[in-house]
Amino acid sequence: MSVATGVGNILVVWDFDNSLINENVDFFIPFNLWKGEERELKEYYRAYEERGLTFTQHMSDVLEKLYEQGTTLKDYENQLDIIPVFPQNIACIQRLGELGIEQKVCSDANQYFIETFLDSKELRGYFTEILTHPTEIQDGKVVVTQWTDVHPLTTTHPHRTGDHMCKFEIMQEVISTYEIPPLIIYVGDGSGDFPAVTALGSESHAFVRKGMSLERKCNQYPNDYTCNIHLWENGAELENLFQQLIPNL
Repeated sequence: MSVATGVGNILVVWDFDNSLINENVDFFIPFNLWKGEERELKEYYRAYEERGLTFTQHMSDVLEKLYEQGTTLKDYENQLDIIPVFPQNIACIQRLGELGIEQKVCSDANQYFIETFLDSKELRGYFTEILTHPTEIQDGKVVVTQWTDVHPLTTTHPHRTGDHMCKFEIMQEVISTYEIPPLIIYVGDGSGDFPAVTALGSESHAFVRKGMSLERKCNQYPNDYTCNIHLWENGAELENLFQQLIPNL
């Protein structure tokens, strides 16, 4: 399954939640830091669509509530330092970087959470770009701006999961910046990653996490993508996939 004897023109794109890390920051952090009744927060999550919000707008509200409860940036940093991650994922990122292979993050999390995590593991320098909802810090409060408020949607992709982000459009834009399109390895798990998978060419690869919604989408719509699908469940399996494609990793 090797792509080449050398690293060639390769781009690795990581989804963040349940892909690069082994958790979802939008649930792990708020539920660990919430100072009220857990059932209250669960109900708030359940009803966000009834409030006419996208999930990203909902998360912005959640972070506002955490701020009002006294949550600090240090609290977020502590949570991101302990959030579960497969050690093999960290090792792969480091070795890919050492081989000179470009890496990006494309995620529906947010800039602050992703960058803070990468900084805590000394990984940020291995990534050339983090494509996610931008954030700014205002008096110690994390303020999230929805991706599409900065990059309005231009297509009506049939598999888009909401109006907050379309990874098909993002991947198309990424690919268009290369004079020679790279061979892409996309690591993902969720249904929001399926539009990205449909943007990949037949020589590219999607590392799809077993038992999650991206695998179900791939099985349900096999005619909607042309890239090569490889399944993984844990860090050891993901590392093995990288080593099969890039033997000198």
